[in-house]
Amino acid sequence: MVKFPETSIANFTNALQVIAQDKDFGFIGKLDEAQKKYFGLKEDVFFAQLDVCALMECRSQKRYQVFSPYPVIWRDLSIILQNTIKFKEIEKIIKEQGSYLTDMKIVDIYEGKDIPPESRAFTVRIFYQSKEKTLTSQEVDSSHANIRQMLSQHSGIQLR
Repeated sequence: MVKFPETSIANFTNALQVIAQDKDFGFIGKLDEAQKKYFGLKEDVFFAQLDVCALMECRSQKRYQVFSPYPVIWRDLSIILQNTIKFKEIEKIIKEQGSYLTDMKIVDIYEGKDIPPESRAFTVRIFYQSKEKTLTSQEVDSSHANIRQMLSQHSGIQLR
């Protein structure tokens, strides 16, 4: 399994370390503003430094899982998040509270009119599914309400 923990690397922001089987294989990150200015770049530059040969050596046998024959149900959740809060915190809260939760994706990010300064609005799509049965609306709504309640108790998060 490959992990991508946050790391601090000179000249880069939003850097992630690439770790597999407890070994460091490199990093990926976005060139910081000072370096962009130094090189006269107008667009963001993303960079990856990876030991691909070593990654290939440690790859494991592919494992497959049987997918559920029951339908996926999703609900959207819109929140306003202060810039000081990392989205990983939100992701953790959602994963801890959501029964039948199978996936989540950011479907929209908005900054501007009607959003407080130093904040961003996110729309997160949360997917629910069972391997044993078709979920009812009540089961999904109950799980979704738990997520909303936990998020509403967190300072710096505003539900929309």
